[in-house]
Amino acid sequence: MKAMGGIIIFVLVYGRMLEIYLLTSLAPIPVATLSNRELGSTGQNYIKSLFAVGFQGLLILVCVAIYAVLIQGIATSGDPIGAIWGNCGLHGSALLHAL
Repeated sequence: MKAMGGIIIFVLVYGRMLEIYLLTSLAPIPVATLSNRELGSTGQNYIKSLFAVGFQGLLILVCVAIYAVLIQGIATSGDPIGAIWGNCGLHGSALLHAL
């Protein structure tokens, strides 16, 4: 279960990085339409989508940082396996829902 969650997070983060890279590498085409009165909305929509993807990446970064802090606080006194499974269920589902 833990390995599956790590794989999902890995794929999401690298997919988002690839999407940001592709959006920025193709930026000259839609940005060139900003000066045109008729096609200016294409460039504006591109800028909006670029900022949206950037904010999504920032939110993923914040969620992963919060998750790392929560995992460090696992109390393993007594039954370490029970503590790990108890926290993985709660925090793992919270992280996946946040992403």
